[in-house]
Amino acid sequence: MALLKVALPAAALVLLGLVLLWDTDRNAGVGLVFDDADLDALRTGLRITRPQFSGTSLEGDVYDFRAQTVEPRDLEMTIADVEQLAGRVTYRDGAVIELRSERARLDIPERRVVLETGIDIRTSDGYAAQAELVEIDIATSTLEATGPIVASGPPGRIEAAALSMMPAANAGGAGFDNEVLMRFTGGVKVTYIPQPEDRPE
Repeated sequence: MALLKVALPAAALVLLGLVLLWDTDRNAGVGLVFDDADLDALRTGLRITRPQFSGTSLEGDVYDFRAQTVEPRDLEMTIADVEQLAGRVTYRDGAVIELRSERARLDIPERRVVLETGIDIRTSDGYAAQAELVEIDIATSTLEATGPIVASGPPGRIEAAALSMMPAANAGGAGFDNEVLMRFTGGVKVTYIPQPEDRPE
């Protein structure tokens, strides 16, 4: 079903988590580097204003994320708060995904990102998704969102109370190493809008 193209944002969200969860040794391994002034500011409990996180993933997808502020809650840099987060991922095939969240929390030791005000996602081919609370576990590349969840696109719309995303390989999906498994739960409603090519002549 073409509506499942909303799975595209899943990779962008996991990449977002990888970009935000940096190591204190300057490099997160995905192209994110803080300069010495930024690191000194974080370690002394100061906020960084208007940071930009950009680079290229191992698959060749280009990402660019920006925030209003990043502020650690402690000198050990275990928890940090991010305000006004916005980002764009441009895939190798030219597809573009834009993401926005008002507030996020980074748990660096646990390698988790919590989008506390949810997420708004838009794609260049007309798809959109919204959720009220999103948790990304970088260690397992999984995502849990609670809602209401609304995902829409040219073929129709899905509404649900919760959404889980994980690599298909994690769920025993042999032969689907690069696929994402999506599971909508809680009052799931699917509305399908036939496209012109689907209609009999």
